[in-house]
Amino acid sequence: MAIANGVSNDLLAKVPTLTLKANLLGSTANAQDASLPALLDAGFGGTQGGLVYRCATGWAALPLGANGTVLQSNGQNVVFGPAAAGALLAANNLSDVASAAIARTNLGLAVLPLGQCRLAYSSATALLLKPY
Repeated sequence: MAIANGVSNDLLAKVPTLTLKANLLGSTANAQDASLPALLDAGFGGTQGGLVYRCATGWAALPLGANGTVLQSNGQNVVFGPAAAGALLAANNLSDVASAAIARTNLGLAVLPLGQCRLAYSSATALLLKPY
């Protein structure tokens, strides 16, 4: 069934799962099958390590940060910047951790009293009640 200046979706060719119809050529052309990675590369570049994020004006690419920087928020967007003092960096050799028990506590993994359990997900059995 024809509609104004186009065709309805039921007249479009069938496409494989996770395939998009797009024009990635950079000029006017007929749409062709395209994968999501190809569409992202065309829109944001294909440089390894880059990230795509949502900013106030739309989707944007964030290039890979310099060596030694960490991904953080400036309150509005994500940015790469220097690690905060005391960050768990390989360069710090984690030497400020006095013991494994303190490290577990700092990470929120401290041993809980007997009788406390947690819910754990398993694809084979769904939710399980497991001791900590």
